Amino acid sequence: AKYDSLKSTQSAKSIEAYKSRIESLSSGDNSERSVKKEQFILRDKVDRLKQRVLQYENNMEIFTGKGAEALKQEISKKIDSAHREIDEIKEKLKLLREG
Repeated sequence: AKYDSLKSTQSAKSIEAYKSRIESLSSGDNSERSVKKEQFILRDKVDRLKQRVLQYENNMEIFTGKGAEALKQEISKKIDSAHREIDEIKEKLKLLREG
């Protein structure tokens, strides 16, 4: 529970820090181009994370036998982490669209 709380706190801090990045992107020269480039980068990152999750899920089906449960738990943690990161990036994209 404490670990999850720490992760959500880190995510909130990351999003708050991102707000200042949005301000700098919006205020600079070629701000529209900079914002679009940032959106592309974030969407690409989400796509790569989703691909990674699919690969992890496919790999989990392969593991059987002795020690498989430990591997499945480790992969499950990686999947959860990727989902948290995707949610954080989606929040940043939302802020970017609004900003």
